[in-house]
Amino acid sequence: MLSTWSANAPCAIEIFDQGAKYCWIQGTSMAGPHAAGLAALLLSKGVAPRAVEGAMEQSANPLPCPTDMSMYADFPQFSGEPQECTGGPGHNSFYGAGEIDALAAVR
Repeated sequence: MLSTWSANAPCAIEIFDQGAKYCWIQGTSMAGPHAAGLAALLLSKGVAPRAVEGAMEQSANPLPCPTDMSMYADFPQFSGEPQECTGGPGHNSFYGAGEIDALAAVR
């Protein structure tokens, strides 16, 4: 996911557009706000708090592990080891239950 980025901050994958700097970053810090927003939307639609997680997981679009891990070479694990994805298309270490789908979740 692309995020706005300070011009002075280092970034592994930089993209410049009309003078603005963007950086390719990934992980829970990027997914968290989207998931929290969907949870808030579900609560506003009357979904019981204990049912929010299940509604999000059941409506997610499953994603398989990436077949080409080379794009993650600049993002090693904290141990220094390269990234790896474990699990199947229904649930894995990269995407959890998959990509959230707000429209499917509120139906």
